[in-house]
Amino acid sequence: MPIPNDVIFACLALDGPFLVHGAGDVIVSNPVSVHRAVPVQLDNTWLDWLGSVLVGQLQQCQFAVLSTQPYTARNQGRAEEERRDILYKFHYGLLLQGMAYSHGGLVITGATPNGQLAVESVSIPPPHPFLDYRRAGQISRAIIDRASALVPIIRGMYGRPHRYIRLRRGLVAWLQGIHSLSADDRLHNFIRAIEAITKPDRYRITRTFVDRAQLFIGPGARKESLLFQLYNLRSCIEHVKTWRKELRVPRPLLRNQAFGLRAFQAEVIASSIYIRIFERPDLMLALATEAQFNRFWKRPSSERELLWGPPIDLRREQAQCFIP
Repeated sequence: MPIPNDVIFACLALDGPFLVHGAGDVIVSNPVSVHRAVPVQLDNTWLDWLGSVLVGQLQQCQFAVLSTQPYTARNQGRAEEERRDILYKFHYGLLLQGMAYSHGGLVITGATPNGQLAVESVSIPPPHPFLDYRRAGQISRAIIDRASALVPIIRGMYGRPHRYIRLRRGLVAWLQGIHSLSADDRLHNFIRAIEAITKPDRYRITRTFVDRAQLFIGPGARKESLLFQLYNLRSCIEHVKTWRKELRVPRPLLRNQAFGLRAFQAEVIASSIYIRIFERPDLMLALATEAQFNRFWKRPSSERELLWGPPIDLRREQAQCFIP
């Protein structure tokens, strides 16, 4: 399906992700459509605009996301920025589900007034590297619909400057983890993203993190030990200290594999926290301000657990997605 006539558009083409077999060539899920290839004919006009290298990248792309709105010459630049923002927030929704990692890609904005394609800008999105300890996932219709539903929620959060400040800062830390190439930087930022939600006390910081983060993964001695280890690894990286003594290597993994596992676990926990909050209006309301965060953590544990819901099954996620 090509770009429609008389629209303003933004297109995100990613190197790496792909649609599940049998999903069709185009999946429409408001406010985007997802394509198995870039939705344009890459002819000599594109070659003149972009050059052979970028056109070659687009030809290899197996996953492109398009967002459009009716064309109007007035405020076209602002409309293109809005379309681009929708694409990025949709991509966040995929990444929160452990999908659509990419080392590269292109973002193209433009318009098609009277059926004439006009490209306004071409840019390179930030990397979302796929590390070798995570199994690649094929993107299905259900995953796309879930990501689409997150777009207005995440965008709306950024439209409330005096609310959701802690959630926004935590999401920034999560994104820094997603953008990082090294496992230690990823772990560090994902734990910071979790810490934004646990809101540790000024004193007993590690103990508070461990106690509160059990809400997300469940109670128990092993899970408590894991959370202690994750936070201690984060502190070593934060303060530029060696982390080798803090890392517990489970059999039969090697040391570098064990650190990859810890980075993977930190990402899964962080992503599961944010996607749950975004999908639950009651949690968004309960965590909208600093005062509401304080009230949330002062609730009795039974009341807090009832509001939050069941913890994630970290072991199942590891069995399905982690590669030693």
